[in-house]
Amino acid sequence: MRYHIEELRFDGEKILCRGWAVPEELSDRLIVTLRDEKEQQLPVQVEMSPRPDVVAAICGVENTSRDYGFSFTLAPEDRAFARLHMNAENFQIDHAVKLIEIRELVSTWRKEHTFFGKLKKKRQQRKAEKAAGTR
Repeated sequence: MRYHIEELRFDGEKILCRGWAVPEELSDRLIVTLRDEKEQQLPVQVEMSPRPDVVAAICGVENTSRDYGFSFTLAPEDRAFARLHMNAENFQIDHAVKLIEIRELVSTWRKEHTFFGKLKKKRQQRKAEKAAGTR
């Protein structure tokens, strides 16, 4: 299973994820689920979409209409992490798991978007301007 996460970010309310996964057997259907720390499936709706650009680039096959793109939003709640499971429907050993570190995404966002985070960023910008001689 080849996959790529194109976007993974926290916007202040929810985690947004967008990516693709291509099974080894192109006729196989992709199943994407999310699981919590206890390996319980999370009730998150994963939207699937066709990605002919990815299939053409990776496999050299044109005009496939399989849904190998995915996107979802997830409320962080009190989770430390979640696991993104990407499975081929028929070829059971063809799968991949990606760990999503929820606390880290939320913490990074807070550092950049709270009062002290903005203040620190402004101070760093002034220091960089002074060092570059533009001030």
